[in-house]
Amino acid sequence: MNDVSPATRVDRDPSTAEAAGAHYDVLIVGAGLSGVGAACHLVQKRPGTSIVNGEIETFTEAGLRLASGQELAADIIVTATGLKVRLMGRIAIEVDGTPVDIASTTTYKSVMFSDIPNLASIFGYTNASWTLKSDLIADYVPGS
Repeated sequence: MNDVSPATRVDRDPSTAEAAGAHYDVLIVGAGLSGVGAACHLVQKRPGTSIVNGEIETFTEAGLRLASGQELAADIIVTATGLKVRLMGRIAIEVDGTPVDIASTTTYKSVMFSDIPNLASIFGYTNASWTLKSDLIADYVPGS
């Protein structure tokens, strides 16, 4: 990974790295779609990027070491461990005193649920700006 001499690593500010010709070794540590998506994006933007799959044994001063013993050096480590969300915080929902299993309902526009009146849920995009979808829902739901 460290195929560029330290002399070319003058500018360590990522916002000006490309203009200065700086080189950064980036490790994306992820499980699931967020890590894969971030890695695929980097491969598209930076040809010659390599993807290594393995179990992390430990982080080291220079980067990290895999369980296989392979050492990966990095200037930047991005943790893309996925998004674990509990729909509406797993609140207990009742309609007229009868519990409702939210998993058995049908959603409308990812906002409202069948057989549950006057309930809207805001859940942003997972692969784009979270607030973009939240704003769209807020515009859609009356009184929000």
